[in-house]
Amino acid sequence: MVLSKPENKHVLKAFDLTGKVAAVTGGARGIGLEVSRALAEAGASVALIYNSSKNAETLAEEIAATNYVKAAAYKADVGNQEDIERVIQQIASEFGQLDVIVVNSGITSNIAAEEYTTEQWRDIMKVNLDGAFYSAQAASRIFKEQGHGNVIFTASVSATLVNVPQKQAAV
Repeated sequence: MVLSKPENKHVLKAFDLTGKVAAVTGGARGIGLEVSRALAEAGASVALIYNSSKNAETLAEEIAATNYVKAAAYKADVGNQEDIERVIQQIASEFGQLDVIVVNSGITSNIAAEEYTTEQWRDIMKVNLDGAFYSAQAASRIFKEQGHGNVIFTASVSATLVNVPQKQAAV
């Protein structure tokens, strides 16, 4: 159970997402998985977008069974514009709509900033910057066609707090 259950049931109605469809990048691990669970618990159907999680499909099945919503896992590289565009379009087609995208994918490395190679830096920016833009861009095209939609970005505490030896970056 992710959401608390306050005594005042009317409070929960403010967070009711019944009939909505949400996609979560990085949705099969960490914060993204908990966001996926919370959205489903609030009544939304959920698309978990993942790149490397081995059990994403099982997690989607568990979320669906626990919350009585539709949930599915979709493999995509958010840093590949064509790949994430294809998957976002597939989600909207298979679910019939897309109301929310939570742009959550992110990676880091435990390498001191002065030791990064150009390739290591580009790999991180491909996911954390390019991937965030490509994901929001793909969803916003659907939102424009539908006349509505919401983009939610998550960010790391590393934007304000140095986690040595991780790099310090805020975009």
